[in-house]
Amino acid sequence: MLFQIAWRNVLRNKKRSLIIIAAITCGLWAGLVASSVTLGFSYETVKSALETRLSHIQIHQRDFSESHALRDTIPGGIALIERIRRLQGIRAVSGRLLAEGMASTAETATGILIAGIDSDEERRVTTIGQALIEGTYATGSKRHACVIGEELAEKLAARVGSKIVVTTQDIRGNLVGGSFRVAGIFRTDSTPFDGSNVFVNRREIARLLGMEDRIHEIAILLDNAGQLESSASDIRRLAPGPKTETWTELAPELRYISEYTEVYLNLFLYVIVFALLFGIMNTMLMSVLDRIREFGVLTAVGMKGRKIFTMIMLESVILSALGAIVGMVAGWGTVEHLKRTGINLATFGEGLRQWGYAEISYPILPLSMFEQVIVSIVVAAVIGAVYPAWKAIRLDPAMALRTY
Repeated sequence: MLFQIAWRNVLRNKKRSLIIIAAITCGLWAGLVASSVTLGFSYETVKSALETRLSHIQIHQRDFSESHALRDTIPGGIALIERIRRLQGIRAVSGRLLAEGMASTAETATGILIAGIDSDEERRVTTIGQALIEGTYATGSKRHACVIGEELAEKLAARVGSKIVVTTQDIRGNLVGGSFRVAGIFRTDSTPFDGSNVFVNRREIARLLGMEDRIHEIAILLDNAGQLESSASDIRRLAPGPKTETWTELAPELRYISEYTEVYLNLFLYVIVFALLFGIMNTMLMSVLDRIREFGVLTAVGMKGRKIFTMIMLESVILSALGAIVGMVAGWGTVEHLKRTGINLATFGEGLRQWGYAEISYPILPLSMFEQVIVSIVVAAVIGAVYPAWKAIRLDPAMALRTY
């Protein structure tokens, strides 16, 4: 019965009700869209780093992270890759032979990081093969082929089919060099990555360095990123000698971005809900002051203050719930549209790529955000109606009846 009365009271003053519903709708719509865009931008940044250079887990010889010395290879690395593949939850594994050196053409020369890979394995771990803008990802099918980044290609004035000379030191410290043909050029979300990395066949660079069947790095991609720590623990038990690190340990700045974004979004939504709380309180207080005589009559005929208090609370909850539902539907619809089209940040593209950020962002709106909004709005509705409801039950019936 109280709910029916509260519903009729909401409908009685349609203009006031529509104003507060519209305010809640606009506030939540803006909050959800802005939060989803921010969350999507953060997610794309982390995703891009994982898919190009980090993967979920990496394994190195314990001194390699500090020394980057050729001799610091993973003991029994090739056999370890096969054992890791048999673990549950592992999607793909790739072994890499890494060396620093120089790449030169007839035009110029620049420093590079040489990554010896098996292109079939690497294609399953990273998205470099999908990021090609020219040529093919053919380090395994063609002899002395390499794949380079767009930025490096511009530095060297190279294109597909160009010959580049790679110079480095072998395992004994001797200066060695080899020529490679550019088979493909890729473009990722990171300009520094594109400007320094050269991918070649692992066996060919191993022969050049005198390092047959040896690797410096094992990159591991998981089926479920939520099992990161448990999978890392399984790998550490399988191979206690080498150093096993998750992406959060390899790139703490990305972990900070992820954690900061979550805190920022929670704070942002709470600020919006806090602002809406005052709107709810103001509307309900106006409603109470406009109906002083009505509350006096209800009190005079015997309605308990507790029921009047509950009725005003229900009015506030109904108004807030309607605004929240419309706001969430509008926010969901907007985000779904932006998911299909993406948000093009090409105007800031080059600046963003310098820091490894994606040029196109796809917003994300998790279900947990809806749950959080519903709870927050209900709490705000209850808190916002407490003072107006208290004001109503504190009225003196005789004085209220004489109010017009």
